[in-house]
Amino acid sequence: MKIPFPESSHEAFAARPLGVEIEVPQYSPHSGLPFVWHHLDDEDSIIDVRPNHDAVEISANRAGLISLARYLLSLASEGTPPCYHGHFHQEMGLEKGSMHLILQRINSAEDLIPQPVDAQRLARIREGAERWRLGIADDESDKGGEGAAG
Repeated sequence: MKIPFPESSHEAFAARPLGVEIEVPQYSPHSGLPFVWHHLDDEDSIIDVRPNHDAVEISANRAGLISLARYLLSLASEGTPPCYHGHFHQEMGLEKGSMHLILQRINSAEDLIPQPVDAQRLARIREGAERWRLGIADDESDKGGEGAAG
C-alpha cells in the first residue's frame, strides 16, 4: 500500500511539500510486521530515544523520521491486530545509548494494561533512569531484545 502525503492548507507546508511517497508494509499473521529502515541518498536512518525530565524525547534525522512514520502507518493499517507491538533498541539500529522504544497498536483504552506503580517499582524505575543518566551499563539493557512481536 502506498500513502501519498496530502496537500496542506498551512502555508509552511504548502511552500515546502515533502515530496515523499511511503510504501507501507502490511501485517502478516505468519511474519508479523517488518520494520524497514529508510535510506535517503547516502543518509542512513538516525533515531535516538532519551528521557527528558518527565518526558521521552525522540530525535531523528529525515530518514529516521520516515522509517518511524512507515512503521506507525503499518501499525495503523486495517489488518494489524490490537496489542501488536514492536521493540526497538540499539541492536536494532537506534543510536548508541538510546532507551528501548516500544510502539504498540491499541483499538481502545481497554487494550491498555495499566501496571500499578508501587513504591518499590518506582524506586527501581528511578534508579534505572539515574544509572542511564550517569552512563552506567545495566546488564538487562545490554541484552538484545526481540524484533517486532505480536
